[in-house]
Amino acid sequence: MIDAAVGISTNAALLDIRKSISIFSKWLKGVIIKNSVSRWKNLLNGVNEPSIISNKAGYDLAASLIS
Repeated sequence: MIDAAVGISTNAALLDIRKSISIFSKWLKGVIIKNSVSRWKNLLNGVNEPSIISNKAGYDLAASLIS
């Protein structure tokens, strides 16, 4: 049998994991869209330089998920 208290704590942990995954996926989607728009603008303007994505937002997100 599954203990009710263990089941509740497990469900709470799963909710936290789902929330973290949701936050990360929204951030990643924003980075991908921002990078794509930047590349299109560069192509339209005739600039052929590689774009650099700032990892600071990713580090901040990871730090917030860990704490």
